[in-house]
Amino acid sequence: RFDPSLNDMQSLCSEVVDNLCSLPGYTGRVRLQSDASRVQAYVDAHLLRQVLDNIIHNALKYSDDVVDVTTSCTSDAWTISVQDRGIGIPQADIDKLYEPFHRGNNVGAISGTGLGLSIAKHAIDLHCGSITVDSQPGECTTFTLTIPLKLEGNS
Repeated sequence: RFDPSLNDMQSLCSEVVDNLCSLPGYTGRVRLQSDASRVQAYVDAHLLRQVLDNIIHNALKYSDDVVDVTTSCTSDAWTISVQDRGIGIPQADIDKLYEPFHRGNNVGAISGTGLGLSIAKHAIDLHCGSITVDSQPGECTTFTLTIPLKLEGNS
């Protein structure tokens, strides 16, 4: 069920980061930076928490370094970028990234089902937003989510 309402995006993001940083092994590993303190947007908070949790958790899981989470806002949209310095995603896997059960060829023994990014993409599509990825295998991966501040029919 898609149930959008007006939400404070920075609070929502901070909540997800705080929850992840409370997990063993992740304390102090997320650096959250924002250029906007109070951004209100019509989103399904439950779905968006799941998306952010999945994207940031993946960054932590596939990297041993600090993960940078950066938010910004324009008059139309809220954007969050999540960058890790981990194993990266091979170019051959980028086109299949959002297919259910697809996992990168380089994940090795790192656990996962291959469903998280498929679910995230669907949730972002419900918000009329976008999700993009830029990755350099062995160096870094950046996921960028852009969410409109208003959904059609909401003011």
